[in-house]
Amino acid sequence: MTGLDTDKVNEIIEHPEYFLVGTIGKTLAWSIYLPLRLVVKRADYINSLRIPSASDHKLSSVVSAVGTAAWVTTGLFTGISFGFEKGTSGYVTFRNCPLLRGQIADYSGYSIVAMAFPFNKNSVKGGIYANVKGLLWKNKILTGIELDLKNEEVKKSINDDKVLMNTIREFFETIIYWTGIKNVNRIRLEIKDINDKKYNIIAFTIIRPERKNIDLLIEHGKDLRRIPELIFDIAKGISEKITFASVPTRPLEEKEEDQNIDWL
Repeated sequence: MTGLDTDKVNEIIEHPEYFLVGTIGKTLAWSIYLPLRLVVKRADYINSLRIPSASDHKLSSVVSAVGTAAWVTTGLFTGISFGFEKGTSGYVTFRNCPLLRGQIADYSGYSIVAMAFPFNKNSVKGGIYANVKGLLWKNKILTGIELDLKNEEVKKSINDDKVLMNTIREFFETIIYWTGIKNVNRIRLEIKDINDKKYNIIAFTIIRPERKNIDLLIEHGKDLRRIPELIFDIAKGISEKITFASVPTRPLEEKEEDQNIDWL
């Protein structure tokens, strides 16, 4: 991507505390952090991005960390039409892989990340579940991963891919303390009709941690900063399994009308 100081972005994404927003009980803005993290950590696959405007998210230290001028000149603060209570949204568009776009919406206490790719005959519905043991918040452990997918061939392909399964395991282990919250314990695979076209959706629900939650994860050796890469790698891996297509040799071009689709 041009016009973006990746060295500066690389510096600030190591500090998720810069991305805590809100007036009382500041929580992490994934709609900002995830796109910026991927721009640096998965640069070969990123085509474009949008993050919420300052007014949408009431940003605090992240503006000063990057520099107001840098945000303005790179055009990252592009306003969107709906407010925080309905979900403040950012997105990333992709290239060099089956994924078309990832949309991230921040709600009160949690965020939803929806990764979209083209529908085809091998599209799959279902979910990937974290099996967790332990009732107390800090005592939870991951005991296994369950694949509940409506396609046995795709299910076997994912299960046999040790790298992909280890990535899924790391993702669930990072957010394990919050798996009691609805949908946090699963990765959803869906098919959606949008503008008379079908799309495969891989959806993740992640909590929006406060500073004390970030510190707790650090104490337990869990790196919250890697969640964007884990989500991308999981979605990319699953999308490749479902489509059975080799990675394109040139960037996939997103149609202009797809840019404004609400995938969530």
